[in-house]
Amino acid sequence: MPGLHLVIVFIASLLAVDLAWGDSVDHQQGALDPQVTLQVNQTTVTEGFVTLSWKPLKKELAAFELVVATDPQFHHISKIIQTGSQTALHLSGFSNGDYFVKLRLPNGNPVSNTTHFRVQHRDLQSALGLFMLGLIIFITLAVLLFKFTRSSE
Repeated sequence: MPGLHLVIVFIASLLAVDLAWGDSVDHQQGALDPQVTLQVNQTTVTEGFVTLSWKPLKKELAAFELVVATDPQFHHISKIIQTGSQTALHLSGFSNGDYFVKLRLPNGNPVSNTTHFRVQHRDLQSALGLFMLGLIIFITLAVLLFKFTRSSE
């Protein structure tokens, strides 16, 4: 029965398309309706640290993994941090570049939106200029304090 074989192949093809399409719809809905809203304090970081905070919409969602990657698809993960019951983290130690962050459950299912920040450290010349300015102010204050303290005795 060649006709039965074609019917079986047709039905299997429909099921495969339906399963694949259903998975992508569920994934899109999960991305549009996160259970946790993840926020970053600055989108461009020059000081070397960034603060991430979140508030779970459900009390039973407590322990997460914070995933930091260098691409929005999370193919190149640079850090995975266990958050425990914390609702904020201060991170540092990043090189210059773009970073993407999301929260997920320990089983790997994402539960938050993806947020982005850029690390752009100050150049060495600016850092040395600020250091010298601080040094000049410190020396001036030290000399003035020493001078006026000594004259009052």
